[in-house]
Amino acid sequence: MEEIKINTILGKADYQRALADNVNLIVGSRLQIEMAERVIEMLKEKIAEFPEEKLLSQKKRLRKLGETFIYIVFYYYFMVVATNTELPRLIINRVCAEATAIPLGTIMKLSGTNTVAASAANEDPFGGITVEEFTGGEGLTHVACAMDGVWQIGTTAAAIAIGIPVMVAGANVIAAAVEADLVLGTIVGKAEEARSGTNLIRVRVGPI
Repeated sequence: MEEIKINTILGKADYQRALADNVNLIVGSRLQIEMAERVIEMLKEKIAEFPEEKLLSQKKRLRKLGETFIYIVFYYYFMVVATNTELPRLIINRVCAEATAIPLGTIMKLSGTNTVAASAANEDPFGGITVEEFTGGEGLTHVACAMDGVWQIGTTAAAIAIGIPVMVAGANVIAAAVEADLVLGTIVGKAEEARSGTNLIRVRVGPI
């Protein structure tokens, strides 16, 4: 059989998509590097807390190791932040507390007039996702928050079907929304992936 050859002509849109994909790859890699660096610093601090081995009894050593293990597990499973996979276009400069550190990728809640704080409870009004790390204590009072884009976001244990609206459900987590949630301003966006055992799903942030 004669081989059929198809010549593919790439247009400007193809190159733009390729550019966006590579930019998103860099952004995601930087987020992972920043998270790893924070974990490394945390581990160094915990290691420095251990006194000389010869001064610890076996029971005390085990207790210290257990505390460190719990700390690490808590960090990985309860401090998960959103990861951007498609760059946002609508970014709003919000007011925030000067002294409070806010990690990059934190889901924020509206707490006043254009004022935000880190999400903390079910049905918090959605105020965006931070696109920068706010270190706190530097005299600054504003943080940039994305109101759209595509993000990998942590979920609660409840089921989430593909294509349904999702809402703020606690600290950096979302859950399936119902009709009553629409008037509360708690909607984050639409799930583009069904929740599986990973507790992370793809969400298109913005109006549904």
